[in-house]
Amino acid sequence: MSTTTLNYEIARLQSIANIFDGYVMFVPFILGTVGNLLNIFVFIYLKELRCMPNSIFLVSSFIGSQVLLCASRFPRSILALANIDLLAISAIYCKLRWLLGRWVVLALFSILTWNNLRFSRLVRRNRFQEQVNQMMLAEFVIVLITTIATFVYNIYSQATQSVIKSELRLAQEDLWSTISAVINFTMHTGPFYVYVIVSRAYRQNVRTAICLKKRHCIQPQHIPIQHEQIVHLPGTRTTH
Repeated sequence: MSTTTLNYEIARLQSIANIFDGYVMFVPFILGTVGNLLNIFVFIYLKELRCMPNSIFLVSSFIGSQVLLCASRFPRSILALANIDLLAISAIYCKLRWLLGRWVVLALFSILTWNNLRFSRLVRRNRFQEQVNQMMLAEFVIVLITTIATFVYNIYSQATQSVIKSELRLAQEDLWSTISAVINFTMHTGPFYVYVIVSRAYRQNVRTAICLKKRHCIQPQHIPIQHEQIVHLPGTRTTH
């Protein structure tokens, strides 16, 4: 392969990686932002969803996903699209990105998971809660599938760390890494759409919330038991 052809191939791969890092990733960012905000609104607005023991965990996971999208993918997309580095321009944005980093989110999710498991033992499950568990299971399957590409790339990167690589191979690996990152961030952009596809009840709840209608969870009512009273009529005798 001639030098001109090699340089052209490297530039082409870098251009494709830049397109994935900018245009392709910006579309899931918009869809994920809309989905996360709708999830947060639905779970907070409807009392039926607020009554569930795992509602706090789910709302916090939606907030965490949106924080990760804004902190990691949004500045990279802007850098690829407009050649503007938000982290270099805004020191406040850079510090907030560090403050709301993965360790804070991981610690928060660990605490919420523990509270969810602790309180779920004390609350009886109803049919809708079982559907929510199915929604979370479907989300877990999506997460497992979308992390395979990144998992394989990390293994490959560690295995070939000591190998001397050409510029063409580095460009190919950079494209692979970029595509894997786009696929990996589906876990933060797709929960709302997975829930809507999996659960018919959740679709109804979304329509109810968008129409600003209230649905209340059913609370058990305690009906006082009236004790029978024996009335002794005049002239009657009680026998022992």
